[in-house]
Amino acid sequence: DEPAEITAGWAKTTAILDAMRADAQAHGAQLVVVAIPTREQVHDRYWNEMKQQFGLTDAQLVRDLPEQHLAAWSARTGAPLIDLLPGFRAADPNTQLYYFRTDRHWNAAGHALAATLITEGMTRLGLFK
Repeated sequence: DEPAEITAGWAKTTAILDAMRADAQAHGAQLVVVAIPTREQVHDRYWNEMKQQFGLTDAQLVRDLPEQHLAAWSARTGAPLIDLLPGFRAADPNTQLYYFRTDRHWNAAGHALAATLITEGMTRLGLFK
């Protein structure tokens, strides 16, 4: 079960996305949301470290829950969503690290993969030719 403060946070987040979408439309643009996965979602090593650090089990967590929330919002509003998580996982994340070890940002390989996935997503949406 999701804690009330997390549910409230998602309500606030989707309200902000709704406002951004409306603002884009008012200016003749289309909002495209890109879901950026955390290193814990991509790399098993970091996932297991996080669970151990906070004393959690797989039964207490849903590894792609943020993407589920964004997908539900996208389906409700019709706003395009490019979810990078499947692409990062499919690119063999346990042999190629896409995040720096010292912080949670992408390294060069992560940026390159994200650029490819976003380009593919924009093309699939018909926004790139």
